[in-house]
Amino acid sequence: MRKRLYNKCPMPNIGLATALPRGLSLKVQAPGPPNKIYKMNKNVVNSPRSRSERYKKGEALLNKIHGAHTGETIVSALDDVCQDLASMTLEWGFGEIVSRSGIDLKTRQLVTVASCVTLGHAQPQLRAHIEGALNVGATKEEIVEVILQVALYAGFASATNAMLLAKDVFALHSAVNR
Repeated sequence: MRKRLYNKCPMPNIGLATALPRGLSLKVQAPGPPNKIYKMNKNVVNSPRSRSERYKKGEALLNKIHGAHTGETIVSALDDVCQDLASMTLEWGFGEIVSRSGIDLKTRQLVTVASCVTLGHAQPQLRAHIEGALNVGATKEEIVEVILQVALYAGFASATNAMLLAKDVFALHSAVNR
């Protein structure tokens, strides 16, 4: 059985398929002619000039948040597994999303800390973003309050694990910045 799903959003909700019973397939199609949006954006997104600019912008921002050469570290760590993931992280994640002007960098890092706590399984990323939040001006008290706030929604186990990890990051950050 196939079902068509129309949504106002041009991108399909990929996670929807995971909620379907086994054996039931779902065909997702954006409104309008097939692939019109993809073809329109594909030329802009993949132009060598824009890719290079976004990559440099993303790498500079990542290094500002997490310290010098962090971008290079991510690229080299993923080099022999999936170079595209590193490029996407730098170009799209940092070069397009994190660099937006809607909220300041400190707020973005606090939101990212909250998101990692909520996931409950992103400990390396949580550690990196707590460090990043401190690097861009967040206080220990602000980070603790964000984790405490998220406990209500993410659960106390996730918040407790995050708080213990934050304690380690705070100690290391204090020792390095003395």
